[in-house]
Amino acid sequence: MANHSPWYPDALGRYAQRYYDGNAWTEHVADAAGNRGIDPVQGAAAPAASSGGFAPPASSAVGGPGAPGSTSAPSAATGGTWSATGPSPAPHGGPGTAATPAPAGSGGVAVTVGLLVAGVGALLTLLGQFALDYWSADGVGVTLGDIADAPSGADINGLASAYADVGRFLGLLVIALAIVAVLRLPALKQYDQQLPMIAAVVAGVWGLWHLIGLFLAPDPGGPAVAGFLGVIGYAALAAGQFLRQPLGTAAR
Repeated sequence: MANHSPWYPDALGRYAQRYYDGNAWTEHVADAAGNRGIDPVQGAAAPAASSGGFAPPASSAVGGPGAPGSTSAPSAATGGTWSATGPSPAPHGGPGTAATPAPAGSGGVAVTVGLLVAGVGALLTLLGQFALDYWSADGVGVTLGDIADAPSGADINGLASAYADVGRFLGLLVIALAIVAVLRLPALKQYDQQLPMIAAVVAGVWGLWHLIGLFLAPDPGGPAVAGFLGVIGYAALAAGQFLRQPLGTAAR
């Protein structure tokens, strides 16, 4: 059968086919998969004329043999460069295959359900420690700041007083530890298993301290409802360490 296509086996032997314009070989080449590119011609004999004659097309070398493929780099020895004719292939994929996107967080920080839960927990903990009422006495709210500022000799349990004076500030370090642990930073990958467990245990201990202090209010006082938000906050900081599902996946 006569070959009326301007594409012939590459006389230079570097690619599967090369475009012949009827007078000379051109720099347009294609590999066996149909990927097209540019490779400078250094000299080659013209292809033999077919029995049916050869009629060069009016257009330039656009559209190689086979289905259009994707871009791929030619051998370094040829000095050629490929032209973009389609979407970039995935590594080890066939021609025309779209590259597979990297999973979220593969090169940085993944946004997980645990990060969201721990973030909410951090907010509740901060409110419970520095803004909301901790105790309630005769309808009057008492914050941890009020307990810390109480004069010496006041009828306040030592464990509650220690939490108000020191524990709530150390709680800031607990929050920071929990957030860092749930982020699973690449720089701390070697501690990926231990750090979340440590953060969960520490958050649990501080949450228990916060809870016990709520019930140590002097008579006729008692725990304020808002004071329990701090307990919930510490619980969320601990729970967030074990919720590793990516947020986008959870939404679907």
